[in-house]
Amino acid sequence: MTDIFKQAEKSQKDAKEARRLAEKKQFREAVKIAEEILSSWSNSPNFWEKILRHLALGDLLDSLRSSLQQWRRKITEADNLAAQAEKVLKKDTGNPLESELLATALKLYQQCNLIIHDDNFSKKLGDCQHELNKRIKFQKLIVPADEAAEKRFFKLALKIYFDAQKIYNTADVEAAIAHCSSQIVAEETYEKTLNKAEKTSKEGKLRVAISLLEPALTKFPRSDGIELLEKIQKTLEGKEKFRAGLLAEKEGNFFVALNNYREAKNLFYDVTECQIRLAILEIKTQNWETAVSLLKDIEHEQAKYLRGFALAQQGYLEEADREWQSLSDLQVKEQRDIIAILAERDRLLQVQEIEQFVDANNLDAASTSSIAFIQKNGNESLVKANLELHIKPRIQAEEWQNYDWKKIAIAAEQNWRKQLDITSLHNWAVATYYRAQIDANTLEDWIVAGSAALANISIDPSLKDLPWISSSEINLTEVTTNLKQLLEKAIDTVKDRDIERYFKLRDIYRLESTALNLMGNHPTCGIRVNNLFLTPSCYQRYQEQLQAENLPGKLWGSLYTNWGLAVAACLEGDTARAIQIKAKLSPINEAERFAVNFISYHEGCHYLQQQRWRDAVSSLQAAKLQIKTDKDWQNEIDRLCNLQRQAINYLKEHLEFAQFWYDLLDSKSARSYLAEYKAEAIREKLAKEKIKPSQALKDLEQVKKIDPNNPVVNALLEQVEIHKQLEEIEALFKRGEYEQMVNKAKYSRNARVKYIVAEFLVEILVEGVNNSTIREPDLIRQLGRWAYEICPNEPAFQEVYRSLGLRY
Repeated sequence: MTDIFKQAEKSQKDAKEARRLAEKKQFREAVKIAEEILSSWSNSPNFWEKILRHLALGDLLDSLRSSLQQWRRKITEADNLAAQAEKVLKKDTGNPLESELLATALKLYQQCNLIIHDDNFSKKLGDCQHELNKRIKFQKLIVPADEAAEKRFFKLALKIYFDAQKIYNTADVEAAIAHCSSQIVAEETYEKTLNKAEKTSKEGKLRVAISLLEPALTKFPRSDGIELLEKIQKTLEGKEKFRAGLLAEKEGNFFVALNNYREAKNLFYDVTECQIRLAILEIKTQNWETAVSLLKDIEHEQAKYLRGFALAQQGYLEEADREWQSLSDLQVKEQRDIIAILAERDRLLQVQEIEQFVDANNLDAASTSSIAFIQKNGNESLVKANLELHIKPRIQAEEWQNYDWKKIAIAAEQNWRKQLDITSLHNWAVATYYRAQIDANTLEDWIVAGSAALANISIDPSLKDLPWISSSEINLTEVTTNLKQLLEKAIDTVKDRDIERYFKLRDIYRLESTALNLMGNHPTCGIRVNNLFLTPSCYQRYQEQLQAENLPGKLWGSLYTNWGLAVAACLEGDTARAIQIKAKLSPINEAERFAVNFISYHEGCHYLQQQRWRDAVSSLQAAKLQIKTDKDWQNEIDRLCNLQRQAINYLKEHLEFAQFWYDLLDSKSARSYLAEYKAEAIREKLAKEKIKPSQALKDLEQVKKIDPNNPVVNALLEQVEIHKQLEEIEALFKRGEYEQMVNKAKYSRNARVKYIVAEFLVEILVEGVNNSTIREPDLIRQLGRWAYEICPNEPAFQEVYRSLGLRY
């Protein structure tokens, strides 16, 4: 017995060393130690030797056998890979320009190195890596060297070839060096000619430069010389075209001159000078605007003079004067004096024209002339004040006195489009109100204009003129309420005549009303233009003429999109209408994406409320990312899903709905629901024997990841674990593997399993003693010890334990 325990102690120590080596991937050494350990123990121990071996070693030998198989597999796998690598290396010819086979062998040795630590493999890996690095470096030199040589840059190529030769001195490299060396004299001769031609061309001797380059390129054709020759030839051709243009211009043949200057410009011949000559031609043919355009951004004196001249000819005297003010020529100064006189005379004539229009009561003409004067001469206070304080008010007064509300409303809207100020907005709102009283077909205009006016009511200086105010005391809340009541009544009158139009008007009014509610009497959100807040319908109406807004992905921003009508319907609880009228477009910005998600969320909730969860799936999944950011949305979906689950009767549908809910929200309720019904499905499969307990346990462990603390899942998991362990223990008992049976029970995490097995052993012991079927004291004591090892503290077994002297 002592020898067994000494041997066991040595085996445990050696096994520990083998595992340490295996952790370091030194599998060959680990296998050798493991084989020595196993060979030192008998393969056919008797019953008592089994018990002693179990007491001394536990499951060490079984564990070691299992590890030995794994380690041998690792060695075999690595050896196979190394054999493949050697086979690949034999095919390698050593050509430094080929590296594919070497790279393949390197990868195989790298895989070996990942599997096992073997000095031989590591050395071969290092050799392959070193050789591959050399070849890659060589190839990186050879490729540019070959390219340089091919392009006849022989000195550059020669330098690179020498660097490559230091790595591999191949016959090809030696031949390339010899070839490049033989061309050096020719290259240097060519480069001297090239430098001389370049210098000559910069001196303007273009034909001389060409005469130098052409024979040099015949003997030594190289790209830099060819490019220089083409450039010089183009410059010479451009110069000739420019001269031809000057000659044609001198002879008065402007069309020919124009074409020659353009061709010279395209040939990159003094582009600025060509541009100036083209402008001079346009001036000669009185194309003043084209001349100014051609001279744009050219800042030397000739260009400034010509630009000023062309501007003066168009009547832009102040601009002409600004162009000439930096010129010092005496004649230019005289022309500036003339321009000043002409400008003052022109200004007086325009002012006189405005006065004549006013005297003749031709106010429209006076307004047009005043605006033209301001555009040309700047905001002169006298003309501007006359326009704003006298001409415009008289025009508006005359329009309103006509009482032609159609004409007034159209004019008021046009004026609002131009001015975009509070006064023109106020007038447009009032005009659309009166027009709508006599023509119900214009109700939409009144809804839009009136809502926009309400959005800015706090800054409207003309509230006393509003026709819907019933008292002289101004109350913003009362004004807002009264106008809304007027709008609602007007819309209701359409209901009996045209139900579709009624719905459309109601949609627009709802959108505007929703926006106004979000804005409040003193707006803090919404699109602003000229410090005025625009409501969604107003913005949509004039969107093309307004500067594009970068709308935020917020509720108020979504109202300004093509989905605004549907968003407002959702906010009012009319999701069925929102589904009908939502835009069928693809969102392209943040606000539109929010709007689509907002509608999709409400659409999904709408179907859930009707317990039509399958119809809700696509909508809610489309809005999933937005839902993840909104806790209120998540809570509402959870609430509706909890109601929906109560209306489901079949397991399959429960599972489908639970999976959808879980995928959408991953909320606590969704996790619990999905876990419970997945567990129920596993329970049903077990009952029908469609799966084994081992598979059921695996499935339940996956379910447990969904909801770790779910009592239903945990209870079923415990039941299946007990059932599976008892089945395994029963199988061990039937095969006579008693030690394994005891170990299985002893190390079980389930107290119920421990109790059942211990009870079974105690029953065998008691029955054997009572019936005299077990007479060996050692066997009786061993049965009791096994039971005691499994359940030492079980009260029901204490009497048996005491009789055998088994105590702590």
